[in-house]
Amino acid sequence: MKDNFQEIEKLLAGYFSSDLSDDEKERVDAWRRQSPENEKTFQEILSSWDAIPLLQEMENFNPFVALNKVNTRIEHYESKRVVNFFFSVLLQY
Repeated sequence: MKDNFQEIEKLLAGYFSSDLSDDEKERVDAWRRQSPENEKTFQEILSSWDAIPLLQEMENFNPFVALNKVNTRIEHYESKRVVNFFFSVLLQY
């Protein structure tokens, strides 16, 4: 049984990326139908597979760059407020 799973495990990445032959795909499908536990395992691995793009995006995220962008926007907004306030005071006189 363990050997069977090791064989299936090797096929799963190809299954999820649609890179298997029809015969290989049928072997994975047959394994899934063998037991509810196999289907549960398949779904858990599929969930992990689906999370890969999000994990890659998270690896590329730089919080310091994001914080600098936010701070720049805040500074721009605050300086604009000061200028607007200054001109509104000038216009009153």
